[in-house]
Amino acid sequence: AVEKLKGAVEKEPRNATFLINLGDAYKKAVDGSNAFVNYTGALSANPSFAFANYRIAKLFETQKNWDSFLEYLNKAATVDPKFAPAYFELFYYHLQRKQFSEAEANLTKYIANTDTDPQNDYWYASLCWLKKDFDCAISKANTVIANAGGDIKARVYKLLAYSYFDK
Repeated sequence: AVEKLKGAVEKEPRNATFLINLGDAYKKAVDGSNAFVNYTGALSANPSFAFANYRIAKLFETQKNWDSFLEYLNKAATVDPKFAPAYFELFYYHLQRKQFSEAEANLTKYIANTDTDPQNDYWYASLCWLKKDFDCAISKANTVIANAGGDIKARVYKLLAYSYFDK
């Protein structure tokens, strides 16, 4: 894949999509340095390409370089305010650090910029449970059950049970 994509990039060196794909191929080959070079090349070719910022952020996540991770995710959200994957990553980052207000703000932006999915209510219910807002968690979990149409994962019932128990 690397060799084929190198040929494509040689023919069209300003094609951001080719550069992203080449970066992905290098990342899969465990060559983060060349992945970074190609992702930043995609940004040079198209500075408003949020996906390139997102890919760079994910590289820094593997290194646990949280400052750079946040920097590039925020850039992705800035250049394309409708780029939902950046908001989800920001939500999850803040959720793990128990920064609930930031997590909720990013989850709200994520939900606003994605298709309707019962999973979104599950994430919100999980956030409510962590904040110890058990009534909210119960309400959101019941919404997931009502909207899932029989295709309900066991973790929803588990969250519901914990919420009732903790309440």
